[in-house]
Amino acid sequence: MIQLLKNMPVATTPDDEHGRDGSLKVLTALMGIFFIFGAFYIPIKQIKSEVRRLRKRKERELKHAQGSTAGQ
Repeated sequence: MIQLLKNMPVATTPDDEHGRDGSLKVLTALMGIFFIFGAFYIPIKQIKSEVRRLRKRKERELKHAQGSTAGQ
């Protein structure tokens, strides 16, 4: 039985398929970049919109305060 196993052919990868290792590394790197970009882009976008909203509110309050003091 052991002799039979020793004589069995071993499945090997053809030489033309070794190039896939490089493309797999590139694909993995691109996926990592997009993951990091997405992980930071969405919170930064939310923070920017919140800052914009607070600035507009502050400007409105400032204009309202100036308008009420000018009428006195």
